[in-house]
Amino acid sequence: MKKLLLSIIGICILGVTTFVGEEVVTISNGISDLLQKAVSKQLKNNELLYRYIYEEQEIIDELTDLGEVRSSKSETYTWIHTKLQSFTKLIAVNGAQYDDSYLKKQDKQIIQSIADVDLMSLQKQKKMFLETQRERKGGVLPTLFNNFLMAFVFSRQGEQEINGIKTLVVDFRPLGNFKVPSQKSLFLARMKGRLWVTKKTHQVIRFTAILDDDIHYLAGILGSIKKGATITFEQAKIGNGLWFPTFRTLTYREDVFFKNAHLRRTNLYRNYRLNSLFKKQSLVQVERLH
Repeated sequence: MKKLLLSIIGICILGVTTFVGEEVVTISNGISDLLQKAVSKQLKNNELLYRYIYEEQEIIDELTDLGEVRSSKSETYTWIHTKLQSFTKLIAVNGAQYDDSYLKKQDKQIIQSIADVDLMSLQKQKKMFLETQRERKGGVLPTLFNNFLMAFVFSRQGEQEINGIKTLVVDFRPLGNFKVPSQKSLFLARMKGRLWVTKKTHQVIRFTAILDDDIHYLAGILGSIKKGATITFEQAKIGNGLWFPTFRTLTYREDVFFKNAHLRRTNLYRNYRLNSLFKKQSLVQVERLH
């Protein structure tokens, strides 16, 4: 985080530089300020997401080489977070809703899991807390925006209205000498795209990117994600000054352990609500399920 803040300070002073052919174009400090504010707010959104309960529907389409749907499956579940754990409560599969008895059974299992954590020593709870925070901060969006200002060069592409909201449009592409922090973040050096930032509130409302080279994990031993993979996500205002995801789609070809797949994963998010009732503990906060 200190490295990120130092990078942001440097960008505010020097501006952001992008290279077009052999011409060097320095983006105005106004756009630097925009990106700084957008990244700061996005990181806050990512962090505060874990104080909310929400539904997610994930649709996985297996595609043919021509991009047609060969097969499809979906799951719908509720996300419930504590400071130490995250739970998914399965609601439906392929559109078929589970009955109340199964939903209550899951509630009971979640409550029991939280009770088990209550019985742990404070030392074990702290260790679990650190592991959970590390995992959450290692997700795709936190990794992307923690490194965003350092990993890419930017160019402004004008303005556009999205869902009645005025936005500034900014393109980005990899900065050649950026060193990725881990194997999981290799995409930062292979991805180019565009983001739309609201003019008034400096929130990311839409993001789209494409992989312009293959990603090989452990020199291809663990497989690869092929060039041309795309990701798009959109966000909306949910209140309290926060913007959370409403839609995300990822289309990609992968080669893992000699198995090839062409997939499209679509995630729909809805019904965000702040945990209004908390179980007070030193580390754990959770919705009362009953």
